[in-house]
Amino acid sequence: MKKTIFIVALLVLSMSLFAQTKKIQNMTFEDINGKKISTDKLLAKGPIVLDFWATFCAPCMKSLPAYNQLADKYPNVTFIAVSSDSPRAKDKVIKTVKSLKLNMTTVIDGNRSIQKAFNVKEIPETYLINQKGEIVFHHNGYVPGDENKLATEIDKVLKGTK
Repeated sequence: MKKTIFIVALLVLSMSLFAQTKKIQNMTFEDINGKKISTDKLLAKGPIVLDFWATFCAPCMKSLPAYNQLADKYPNVTFIAVSSDSPRAKDKVIKTVKSLKLNMTTVIDGNRSIQKAFNVKEIPETYLINQKGEIVFHHNGYVPGDENKLATEIDKVLKGTK
């Protein structure tokens, strides 16, 4: 009986994970340097990693440098750091980006439109989007080593297995 319950639970979990593959809509937004960015144009070049963060978030201050190293490792993947700070905090965001030496594209999502589109509930929150525009990996929070999980998923996307 326990084995049957376990198998049914495993099937339900598998189906829910499969159902989570969601295709994103094209979005256009502006980075902290005033450059317009379109997800469709970025996806034409390769996969996208979106990392939602804020200057007041301690785990974010640890995840950003780790993901920045991945951005260096994967030049064909666009990494976008999406700040949930208010537009009034733009100087603080820029200062943080410079102090962490981030070379990722950085966006301030002051009106939370990007966060709403991705149903972000907490930060840090990370999404990997394949070139078909499908969300193929989603992760909440950050502990050291999470960047390895993301790297594994990026490898799968780049090999075409995800």
